[in-house]
Amino acid sequence: MEGLGPLAARELGLLPREACLREVHFPPSYVRTLRVESVLHAHAGCVNRMAWSEDGSRLISGSDDRTVVVWRYPGADAAAPLTVETQHRANIFGVHFLPCSGHARLVSAAMDHTVQLHELPPADMGSSYRLRPGSAAGGARGGGGMGGRGARQVAAAQRTTVYHCHRSRVKDVEVEPQNPHNFWSAAEDGHVRQFDTRVSTARQNDYSSPNVLVAVKGPS
Repeated sequence: MEGLGPLAARELGLLPREACLREVHFPPSYVRTLRVESVLHAHAGCVNRMAWSEDGSRLISGSDDRTVVVWRYPGADAAAPLTVETQHRANIFGVHFLPCSGHARLVSAAMDHTVQLHELPPADMGSSYRLRPGSAAGGARGGGGMGGRGARQVAAAQRTTVYHCHRSRVKDVEVEPQNPHNFWSAAEDGHVRQFDTRVSTARQNDYSSPNVLVAVKGPS
């Protein structure tokens, strides 16, 4: 393989697929340039999922503490984060920004079987905001969240839509580039579901809703 690039080696059958992907997408030369840029503090539990915004200026994280935190980049270690108190009642395992929403629409999924859409007011990310829960399809969750260490917390309005169409733990959510309306969820009930912010919540809110894209059944 000496002298051959990873793609040529793969074409000749000299390099396994997984090794080729590593070499092409994450080569050792790139790994050696990585360093710890910042250590960020805001959550009071394990951080289970993170995702970048489409323009790379925001980083979102979801945690066992049932909050979603939005960090500004660059400067995440200097600016207090935006802390969103969700209505989840169990650990959050999926988070994403909806594209083309100005970082104002977030989706989350959790072990409480729910998927949630959070619509935030325009906010100056130079300050930290703690958002009050307000639901379009359910009651508010009690209890407080954790902000950044020493961060100011400013109350603001928030609209949260809760979808109850899964029957088991929801493990992830996904979005499509340049699409501000649709998002998808995958759960341990074997269903992948599609959501559309232009469609009424009632049509996407229970197990019998017609938004199932994939239904995987276990052995009978």
